[in-house]
Amino acid sequence: MISLAEILAILALLAAALALAAFVYLWRETRRLRRDLRRLDPVLQTLHRDLRVIAGESFHRGQDRVMLVNALERLADQQQEMRLEMRMRDADQSPYAQAIKLIRSGQSREQVRRLCALTDAELELLFGLHGHGIAGEYASDRLSDTGS
Repeated sequence: MISLAEILAILALLAAALALAAFVYLWRETRRLRRDLRRLDPVLQTLHRDLRVIAGESFHRGQDRVMLVNALERLADQQQEMRLEMRMRDADQSPYAQAIKLIRSGQSREQVRRLCALTDAELELLFGLHGHGIAGEYASDRLSDTGS
């Protein structure tokens, strides 16, 4: 019969063989993982660099979009100004006729003053006659501004 010492020696030998097999397996897996890491590292670095470029382009596109919206707003304002100027050119050459047309289209006093080069008194008279309630509002605003 086999003695207890022999059984323990066999078990110890099996444990050592199992530990050696595990060590060899882990050592091979470690080598494989290192090799895969060396192969994938440049790919990951390229992806990281590409992501930074894409993020930067996205930021610049957002800025470009804001600049485009601002430019479109400026163009719309310029187009409005040109329409007003064209209306003036189409109107009778008299600055009063032009001012009356602008007043009836709802333009502000400042705009009429700028486009027709009229004095305050002329503007008062024209807005009073053709402003359809605008002159009354303006007069009450002027009275409240002067403290009366």
